[in-house]
Amino acid sequence: MLGLYVLALRASCVDPAQVTDHTNTSPIDLVRLLQDKLAAEMNSIVMDARPVTSYYEVALALLGLCEIGSPVSEMDVQAFSDAVRKGFVTQVDTEAVSALALRCLQQGSSQPEDTVRDARLKLTLELYSARTDQHTIGNIYSTGLAAQALFANEDIIPPAVWGAREVLQELGALAELGAFQVPVSASQVLPALLRKSFLDAGRIPCSGNLPHLPPADPHTTVQSGPVTYGLSEISVRYTVKRDEGCTHACSHSVVVTVPAGSTILDVMKVAALKDPGDFKFSTERSAWGEYVVSIGGTEANTRDKTYWQFLVGSRPIPVGVAAYKLSDGDHVVAKFTTY
Repeated sequence: MLGLYVLALRASCVDPAQVTDHTNTSPIDLVRLLQDKLAAEMNSIVMDARPVTSYYEVALALLGLCEIGSPVSEMDVQAFSDAVRKGFVTQVDTEAVSALALRCLQQGSSQPEDTVRDARLKLTLELYSARTDQHTIGNIYSTGLAAQALFANEDIIPPAVWGAREVLQELGALAELGAFQVPVSASQVLPALLRKSFLDAGRIPCSGNLPHLPPADPHTTVQSGPVTYGLSEISVRYTVKRDEGCTHACSHSVVVTVPAGSTILDVMKVAALKDPGDFKFSTERSAWGEYVVSIGGTEANTRDKTYWQFLVGSRPIPVGVAAYKLSDGDHVVAKFTTY
């Protein structure tokens, strides 16, 4: 996520190469750190045919460096464009950030120009094909980034063709319902609603006279997920499924009673107290909130492309486990799967 920090600092008229806080006596050079990260990622792509982390992170690094005018080598541009053309860059979020990065690189006259253009064309067409009948591009949380990428690449597909008006109306309606209260999701949706993209971060004039914004009202809250009214307690079934590489006891279920308004994370905590062997779990903090990394000793692994997917009934949850509020009778499924 270092690339996002660099973009945010640039948009805030702060030099990412000179970052200070109350705990540091000398500035931190985030640009150098991002350059080192990209070098490690590209070396892994060349040597092992895959990045250290993910192509999403590689694309963010390329985008961040490009936006602040830091040079990217022709070899790195070629390797990333080749990965796109070979179909290694998948999933809407990753395709969107990659399309933004390549657009930025092409505007900066990166070479080889033909390779960049071909990769950008492939990504834009993939995003176009990911539109749904609900006027989203992928799921609701990938739509903001995808719309940004399509606006930035409107020379390939004009906004009227990919249905920009309908997509923005859907995003606006979802925003009013509180779907994008996590800061990182809001940061992806807001530029799209303004028909802009992360590429505009580098074009903000930094005069030193930034507008004064009133502080947020600490008493204002926004609900997300279904809300249960009139009940002091609710009953929820929680199931953990391990289909990947499972030889026996692939599924475990428990019914728990929790206070009304509880989240999936609350249910997981109660289940872990009832049966630590099957339901004990661990999480990590991320920009999207709590991220579940293991349940019952089965741990997600980015190198194996495994993760814990959460569903309520048969539908994947649209927010994190700490944000999704449950209703009486819901069935939560934690499924160990691949992406």
